[in-house]
Amino acid sequence: MAPNSDPALGEDVEDLPLEKELRRKLVHISSLSIPLGLWLVPEVPALAILGGVTTLFLGADILRFFRTSFRGFFYRTFAPLLRAHERRDLTASTYLLLSSFICALVFGRDVAILATLYLILGDSSAALAGRHIGRTKIRGRKTLEGSLVGLSVNLAVAFVLPLLPFEVEAAGALVAVLSELLPVVDDNFVIPLASGLTMYLLS
Repeated sequence: MAPNSDPALGEDVEDLPLEKELRRKLVHISSLSIPLGLWLVPEVPALAILGGVTTLFLGADILRFFRTSFRGFFYRTFAPLLRAHERRDLTASTYLLLSSFICALVFGRDVAILATLYLILGDSSAALAGRHIGRTKIRGRKTLEGSLVGLSVNLAVAFVLPLLPFEVEAAGALVAVLSELLPVVDDNFVIPLASGLTMYLLS
């Protein structure tokens, strides 16, 4: 488990400034290129591209742990977007790419599109709603109000994109919200895989 704060960043992981949280969520939203690419590009080239980008991000993440010169460049460039624990762990972007690639490779295109959208749209909506209207704490920064907003967004995605039977997509939407509450690894890794596995097994 990563510590809750990092003196180098001078902030608490559980209480990011709203401006920084918004910047992170904008980057999160830009990740819509992943499901969009899976939708528009033929499956094999899409997997190749996603796998290549994932390898680049993972390689950069690992390299910064071992090369001091690269570490300095990395933090100068991305520090405004990093949480404190990401200085000692993979970044959220790398976890997102890894989970998206695994979903697409193992569960197939349709499941991967839905699972990544549940993370990108649902989780981002839940986080922002929790910051603004969240009152009932569930775990850490997670709130009941934020989770309900996230579930509503996920169900809207399921309704708009009938790639699988609605009940299967709805189950994936619910699991995406519930898995966010688990104190394991990183939301960006767990949510798509848990949601994707659920839809894969039910479809």
